Amino acid sequence: MGSSTEGTCNSKEERSDARDAEQLSKNKVTHILSVHDSARPLLEGVKYLCIPAADSPSQNLTRHFKESIKFIHECRLRGEGCLVHCLAGVSRSVTLVIAYIMTVTDFGWEDALHTVRAGRSCANPNLGFQRQLQEFEKHEVHQYRQWLKEEYGESPLRDAEEAKNILVMFFLHSHCRNSEVLGLSQKTVRYLKFLKYHKVTEFRLVLPKRKAT
Repeated sequence: MGSSTEGTCNSKEERSDARDAEQLSKNKVTHILSVHDSARPLLEGVKYLCIPAADSPSQNLTRHFKESIKFIHECRLRGEGCLVHCLAGVSRSVTLVIAYIMTVTDFGWEDALHTVRAGRSCANPNLGFQRQLQEFEKHEVHQYRQWLKEEYGESPLRDAEEAKNILVMFFLHSHCRNSEVLGLSQKTVRYLKFLKYHKVTEFRLVLPKRKAT
């Protein structure tokens, strides 16, 4: 997952990131997941997953969760980087990343959303996508976690640990002290309050990547 940095909301920036071959190479990005109305491959030497989808509450993104999770996970297992983008980096791409985080951790959709917001403050799936994530949490995520384990075995990535650390940092550094406003689950709030009480403020956020073979 990498370290958490403050994000911005800029559709021009989001589009240019996916076209900047030099910057992608610098960040070891070898895979790009594009999810927007006119998604298509743009660069040579990059593996793409292109999902045509509108940022509409009626758009079904759930049907693309499995292929997206597979694409991102296989990339990360090789120790490579995957850029997931739409046009503004607010709704469509965020929804797919949340589904992935839910699958590789034990997070519900709200905690997964706040994990994303720790690095991209503008992350905000539309209401239709939020409902799809809620349904995914209720009815499918457990099967997806089992599928991922059966397909790839025990993961060498410590995603659950890192995701919790990111949430802790988000909670401790937020100016909002009301957990209801933050939208964190009660289980997570109890965990964070324990850490805050004991003045735990430093966490290792960067996971070691598995070396390519």
